[in-house]
Amino acid sequence: MAIVADHFWAAQRARQALKVEWGDSAMKDFSAQAAIHAMAARVDEPGKKSKVKGDAGAAFQDAAKVVEAVYTMPYKAHAQMEPLSIVAWVRPDAVEYWGGVQVPSRCAQAAETIAGIPRDKVKIHLTEAGGSFGAREGLHIILEATYIAKRMGRPIKLLYSREDDMQAFYYQSASVHKARAALDAHGNVQAFSLRAVVPSIKEPDDPGFLAKVPVDPSCTEGMRDDFYYQVPALDLAWVRHEPGLPVWWWRAVSYVPNIFAIESLIDEAAHAGGQDPVALRRKLLQGKPEHIAVLDRAATLSGWRSHQRGHGRGLGVATYEGYKSYIAVVADVSVKDNAITVHKITCVVDCGLAVDPSSVRQQLAGGIYWGVSTALMNAVHIENGGVKQSNFHDYPVVRMSDAPALDIVVMPPSGRQPGGVGELSNPPVVPAIGNAIFAATGKRLRATPFALA
Repeated sequence: MAIVADHFWAAQRARQALKVEWGDSAMKDFSAQAAIHAMAARVDEPGKKSKVKGDAGAAFQDAAKVVEAVYTMPYKAHAQMEPLSIVAWVRPDAVEYWGGVQVPSRCAQAAETIAGIPRDKVKIHLTEAGGSFGAREGLHIILEATYIAKRMGRPIKLLYSREDDMQAFYYQSASVHKARAALDAHGNVQAFSLRAVVPSIKEPDDPGFLAKVPVDPSCTEGMRDDFYYQVPALDLAWVRHEPGLPVWWWRAVSYVPNIFAIESLIDEAAHAGGQDPVALRRKLLQGKPEHIAVLDRAATLSGWRSHQRGHGRGLGVATYEGYKSYIAVVADVSVKDNAITVHKITCVVDCGLAVDPSSVRQQLAGGIYWGVSTALMNAVHIENGGVKQSNFHDYPVVRMSDAPALDIVVMPPSGRQPGGVGELSNPPVVPAIGNAIFAATGKRLRATPFALA
C-alpha cells in the first residue's frame, strides 16, 4: 500500500490518519541485547582465519603474562542529516531517476526488476546529498519508488521521514570482539589474537559471495594482511554469527569495531607490561617509518610526554593503517561526576599526495565527530522486535555544544599516490577516547557508548 499526495506533509497526514492492523513478523521476538549475548558466547571459537603468522598457541603458552579483554558495540543507525529520498519516473520505454544515489547501477537493477526496462533505457540525474555514510548505497528505496511510479504513471518523489529512516531500515551490526596479547618478561608483545563475532555484510548484498570467498573482507578490515603491527605470531579470525536482523554498510564498516578492539587491547598490554602506550606502538611499527612519523607528530602536538595523567583528566592514543593512509589520533578527555567530556582531538594523517588539502581536512573532521558520536552516544535498542529510537532526541549525535576542538595535520606529500580519507578518521577516535578515560580514571570501558555511571 502506498499513499500518493501533492506534497510530503499531505502524504504524512494521510498516513497518520490510517488505521492499520499489523501482524507479527518473524522478528517479533528479536532483542538486540539477546543478540549481543549470543555473540559474546562465541568469542572463544576458532572461526575462519583471516591472518595466521607464526605459532600463536605456543607464544601464549610460554607468555610471561597474557592480557585479554572483550569489546562490545551495539547496533548503530546511519543518522545522516537528510533522510533517504529519490524521484522515479517510469514510462513505457524508459525510466528516469533523480537523487543522491551512492551506487548508480542500483537504478538499472531496479528498472529491470520492477519496470522491465533494459539498462540502456535508464537515465540517472545524480544530485548532491547531505551525507550518506552507506545508507544511500541500498537498493530498497529505489525499488519502492520504481514500483509506485510504475503504478502511478507519473514522476514520484519518495521521501522517508526521520522515523522511517531511523526505525525501519538497516543498521551497522552489533559486534563482540575478544582480543588477547601474549607478553614476554619485558612487556613486549609476542603474539596477538582476535576473534571478531559479527554477521556477514557482503553476503546479503551479493548472495553466494561466501561460497567463493569464505572470509568476508567487509568484516575483517585491519585484521588480514593489512594488520599493521609487527608481531611475531598472529591468530586473527572471523566468527560468523547471524542474529537475523538485516545489516548494511556503515562509515568505515568493520574498521570501526576491529580497530576499537585492536587499539584498546594494545593500550591494555602497554599498561600491563609497564610501557608507555606510544612507546609500545612505536616498537610494534618498526620498519614503517611513515607510520611512526604520524604517531610521533600526534604525540608531540598533543603534549603527550609532558601531560600529567590521572586526577580526572587524561590523554589516549590510537593509530592504524587503512585506505592506503596512516593516521594517529590523541584524545584529551576529562571525567567529572561520571560525565565524560572530550576537550580536544589531535589528528595527524599521511595520505600520500593530498590533492585538495582543505577537502581532506573536512573529511577528517567529519569522521572525527562521527567517531565521538560512536564512542559516547550511538546505540539502537531493539526489544520484542521494536526499535526504541526514532529521532535525534533519543538517538543523539555530536552537536556544536559537544564538539571538541580539533587539531588536524596533513603530512607533506610523501611521494606516494593519494590514499583514502573519507572513512579514515572515525575508527581510531573510539579507542583513543576509551584509552583517555582509562588514563583519567584508571577504569577500562570496553563497551560503547562509553558510560561510567
